[in-house]
Amino acid sequence: MPASEVDYPRAVRVRWLFSGTEPPARDAYVVMARHRILAVTKRKPDCPTWEMLDKAALPGLLNCHTHLEWSHLEQPLGERGQEFTAWLERMITRRRSDLQIDAGRWSMRRRQGLAQSLAFGVHWLADVVSVDEPAPTDSTTYRVDDCMGVVPFRELIGLLPLRWPELRALAEKFVRQARLREETVGLSPHAPYTVARAFLAELVAWANQHQLPLAMHVAESWEELELLAGGRGPLVELLESLNAWDRSAWKHGSTPRDVLDVLASAVRVLVIHGNYLTRDDLCFLAGQRSRMSLVYCPRTHDYFAHKPYPLAEALRCGVRVVLGTDSRATNPDLSVFEEMRFVASRYPSVDPADVVRMATVWAAEAMGLSGVGAVQPGMSSALTLVQLDNAATGDPYESLWQGTPCPTNTWQ
Repeated sequence: MPASEVDYPRAVRVRWLFSGTEPPARDAYVVMARHRILAVTKRKPDCPTWEMLDKAALPGLLNCHTHLEWSHLEQPLGERGQEFTAWLERMITRRRSDLQIDAGRWSMRRRQGLAQSLAFGVHWLADVVSVDEPAPTDSTTYRVDDCMGVVPFRELIGLLPLRWPELRALAEKFVRQARLREETVGLSPHAPYTVARAFLAELVAWANQHQLPLAMHVAESWEELELLAGGRGPLVELLESLNAWDRSAWKHGSTPRDVLDVLASAVRVLVIHGNYLTRDDLCFLAGQRSRMSLVYCPRTHDYFAHKPYPLAEALRCGVRVVLGTDSRATNPDLSVFEEMRFVASRYPSVDPADVVRMATVWAAEAMGLSGVGAVQPGMSSALTLVQLDNAATGDPYESLWQGTPCPTNTWQ
């Protein structure tokens, strides 16, 4: 709610309230003070009230996977439907051209991404970062509080053993500096084609000692499956051209399940993408639901024209599925609401209440954030408001998907 802490109760009245935990409520009031919800009611409260019957309200939205440092891009890299390895080559080329950028420029790009996210009503983000953190004077970018915040996951890339000492030092420095600034952080061993099994197991053990969450790209492409299974394919050829391939990184015959088995002992894990997970893999994730979540990035998945995402099957298995935007290198914007709308349109058999949960209450659980993700007493008063279309129907979800999210903190 308001950026300044207000001691006395105030309320907002909306046409539809999507709490994240209860069925949609029509013509509902949310009463709040000092960034916390005091009550949710159908009766007019005895306090100042914003009348917003042309809007719907949801809990502040969460983005469970993004790379804010690519937020300066005006359009995704390459073309829709391109092979993943072709896109990756473009990414590497762009990264090399950015090697001379100073920390201030990286910080500016992250702030661009944060501003873009706020414009779409996103309050909390899990951001994968690949360069050293900003100086303490810039640390507010990564604070997490009752209204908003970013949890940075330090990306670690290095398949060859000679890189591991450097990566250990990077992880230790990252965590040490974050704790000095009292920030919530995690680690991101990038993917099976950039992190060897032995080093992944070491990182999991080290992260557990420090109670750190992990985020890792798993089963993102068919090229990754080919690399794991037989140490061959386009990804291997690319890594060999970069002198970055190690045939002993994963034994032949490996599958994404072998990666999940290593990750399963972590304190908490965001399994990113999972585009090519099997039913057995999904059942495994469901059995680890208290600690492992699957992050689906709908429009990025569509950008690469992957095979249909196993969303309905994952939900039937009991997997906690949450949403992410990935980066502006694969997505036209950072709107989690657009990801929700995309899912609702492409998967009509999926309960629309679950689509809302993927970006609210389940997302908060996946990120380990307490007090956010639902509109109920005691929770954060940060709301995402959606401007409803004048022609909105009587169906709450149809009205919601036809709406437009309001920028965060511009409506009070």
